[in-house]
Amino acid sequence: MQTKYDESWQYCNIIGVPFEKDEYGNNVRYTGFRQNISKLHQLNEELEERNYKMQLTFKTVGMSYWDFEVKSKQFKAFNDPVNDFHSENVITPEDYLHVTHPEDIELVRNHINYMIGGTTKDLNFKFRSKTKWDKEWQTLIVTGIPVEKTRKAM
Repeated sequence: MQTKYDESWQYCNIIGVPFEKDEYGNNVRYTGFRQNISKLHQLNEELEERNYKMQLTFKTVGMSYWDFEVKSKQFKAFNDPVNDFHSENVITPEDYLHVTHPEDIELVRNHINYMIGGTTKDLNFKFRSKTKWDKEWQTLIVTGIPVEKTRKAM
């Protein structure tokens, strides 16, 4: 939208509702609000660009990003071969253990159990993994920090 007071086009959010009806029940007046959201639109575009660049970087260097939710005991991961690189597919602890080298299973299980227990311990460990995408065992470095607590835990 551009008014005579604007130097350029503005992004606006407009909300309106019927306000008055005539004797036949037809809407004849509306009331509403107009909000200039140009700055919000610009910030969203910048955020999308940063997210795109971050995703491109992760893919280029072969990194994965994950979140673990204690309540559901599930991982959500981006650029992870365990969920076939589909970030909408959740990963269970068993999924990760299934691709873990037999000698490293206990180590990985212990760290997952720390997270399941809601421990506020930072994670930093190495283990070997082999998914259907790998020909050989890959040595991975896992780093994780607790980022959110429930009100009960505060």
